[in-house]
Amino acid sequence: MKDILLIGGMATGKTTLAKAIQTTAPNANYIYMAELAVGLPMTLQATVMPNILSKTRGEYIATMRDYNETPCRIFPRAQADAFGQQVMDTYGATIFAEIGYDARKPNKVNILDNIPKVANVQHLKDRGVLVVGLRCSFDQQVKRRTEQRKPNDPIASDDIARQIRSTSQYFELPDILQLADVVFDTTNVMSNSNGIVEAVLAAMKYWQIP
Repeated sequence: MKDILLIGGMATGKTTLAKAIQTTAPNANYIYMAELAVGLPMTLQATVMPNILSKTRGEYIATMRDYNETPCRIFPRAQADAFGQQVMDTYGATIFAEIGYDARKPNKVNILDNIPKVANVQHLKDRGVLVVGLRCSFDQQVKRRTEQRKPNDPIASDDIARQIRSTSQYFELPDILQLADVVFDTTNVMSNSNGIVEAVLAAMKYWQIP
């Protein structure tokens, strides 16, 4: 039974696709890595664990597992990216992949979403995780995110465009897409996700994912 990692830039449809697959494949378990990798530890640091990055590597991974049901605060994206870099500087380049792999549930198809950096994607791929890449035209990314902003997004479309470029650089796009087992262009399909869901389910069948 293979797990799935969704990779791609902002507003390419990763979360939309993950949730759509969940409705089509009820055995799927969705792991939103933006919270486990950054949102959760930043929340814990701001509340009950001010010295969270002083934990040993094993303790840190266990803490993310033990507190993964904790509601996360929303932090500015630049602050979150800076904290994520600090986590990697402290615990190594593959720490996010190891946290995500540790969060999987047995006997389920686990869908991991929103994980940055080549080292993390390669680490999960080496462990048999199916890497599904999503790409989209830049103009469509800006349009989607402007129309459906998240709480920590800027308001102006020019600022959103700069954020998309900055986040793509942080995630190491397009390099991580080169590691994908299959890549889908979502420029014209994510307004109705059925087409991309069907394509991914076909890929899942090919890769013998129930």
